[in-house]
Amino acid sequence: MKVASLSKARRREALLGFVFCLPWIIGFLVIFVYPMASSLVYSFTNYNGGLIMDFVGFQNYVSAFGSRAFRVALRNSIWWTLVGVVLTTVLGLGMAMLVKPRVHGMKVFRTIYYLPNVLNGVAVVFLWSWVFSGTGPLNAVLGWFGRPPTIFLESEFWSKPALMLMNIWGVGAVLLIYLAALQGVPQELHEAAQVDGAGHFRRFFAVTLPSISGVLMFNIIIGVVQGLGFFIGALLLTNGGPGMSSFFLGQLIYQEAFLQNNFGYANAIGWIVMIIMLSTALLLQKLSKRIVFYMDGA
Repeated sequence: MKVASLSKARRREALLGFVFCLPWIIGFLVIFVYPMASSLVYSFTNYNGGLIMDFVGFQNYVSAFGSRAFRVALRNSIWWTLVGVVLTTVLGLGMAMLVKPRVHGMKVFRTIYYLPNVLNGVAVVFLWSWVFSGTGPLNAVLGWFGRPPTIFLESEFWSKPALMLMNIWGVGAVLLIYLAALQGVPQELHEAAQVDGAGHFRRFFAVTLPSISGVLMFNIIIGVVQGLGFFIGALLLTNGGPGMSSFFLGQLIYQEAFLQNNFGYANAIGWIVMIIMLSTALLLQKLSKRIVFYMDGA
């Protein structure tokens, strides 16, 4: 009798737990699983947002790789991802080391570095639009050195570097992650290395980098995902121009889906991008088993 009562109580407890989890489960199915499954199905059709939805097999995928717009967007997105990951890693880690010392007033600098991340994204885009304009402060500074005004966002050569400058201006979020990681490095490791005669650079590469390698790998993976998905800033500032020099995969998907109503084709491109992201993340995760050091020896 006691066992049966206990079993009944456990079933009631499990049912209650399921009821509490039900809102999350419904949200997960409706917001994540259903859209993902629908997108995959649409990618094999010529769906145009209306009544037309015929199965076309892998035609959308074949058309994507045969499209000049896709190849240009893919090349620009890869450039953006590689350059962005390198710059945000170097600048974020370098600035984190600069603001790490616990001295008077350092918290003010940490706050200043993070401020760009709390501003509205669209407002930031229009701010940089003014900075890069022919009469903006950047051209004013260059004018002091005798350089003629350059409209950076209308130059095929300067459009991507200008957008990258806007992007790394918000490196403060990465800085805080690296700062937290640096503060977690045991001081005794630095002291032991210093006793052995290691200088600043030697301690950085032999102690600091291995100790924060897990955080370093995490930021690289996040940077790859964000880099391949970037397009809002380019859409608002350059609309992919001039000459498709700042045309990215995200804008191609947006253009095909919401301007051309080629939802099937747009979904196929989206799945190609997702496969690239997932493959890169899995490759980096596999690589991390060889290069990431964990303090607990895991």
